[in-house]
Amino acid sequence: METNYKKQVMNYLTKTSAHTFQKKDESYFKVFIDGETVKVLEGNKLTILDVDQYVKWYLENVKNVVSHRLFLNKEMKSVKQTKYVKDEISEILKNIK
Repeated sequence: METNYKKQVMNYLTKTSAHTFQKKDESYFKVFIDGETVKVLEGNKLTILDVDQYVKWYLENVKNVVSHRLFLNKEMKSVKQTKYVKDEISEILKNIK
């Protein structure tokens, strides 16, 4: 049963990872999927989203909870993933590691 919920949230996160968002302060917000690991870049901070833990806690509501955690009350707009944007995000990630 939990596998279905995880599959739903991972599908949602995969679709989300195709987009890059920019916040009002001009910082970027992006979701990365690396196998079963979900990483979230927000500004200059990279965090890991523990999807398994969210599934255990929220079951059938997991997709909504993850969506709210990522996007609720964050004024962002989707931006085109131009070479410039990709290079900026790569530079941010390089400086974080």
